[in-house]
Amino acid sequence: RQHEENTLGYKDESFKKIKKQFKIAFVKKESMRSKIAEELKNGYEKMLNTDAKILIENLINYRTDKKSKKWLLDNKKFTSNNKKLDRKVRLAIKLNRF
Repeated sequence: RQHEENTLGYKDESFKKIKKQFKIAFVKKESMRSKIAEELKNGYEKMLNTDAKILIENLINYRTDKKSKKWLLDNKKFTSNNKKLDRKVRLAIKLNRF
C-alpha cells in the first residue's frame, strides 16, 4: 500500500505538478511581470536600447493590445533554449497570465 506520507516507494507527482501549473495559470489574478516591466520603463527608460523598449512596451500592453500579444508570441528574440519553458510562457501569454 502507498500512503501520501511515504518517504519510500512509488509516488506519482505528475498530478501535483499539473495542479500547481493550473493554479498558476488560472487562479493567480495578476502577474508581477507587467508591473516589473512598467517599473523598468519608468525608472530606466533613458538607459534602455530600442529592442528593450519595444519588449517592455509589449509586455506592458499585451493584455489589451492584440499586436503586442502577437509580437510576444511570434518574436524569435523572446525565446529561450528550453522548449518546455517557451510553451509555458506562450500559454501564459495567450491566457493573459504572463
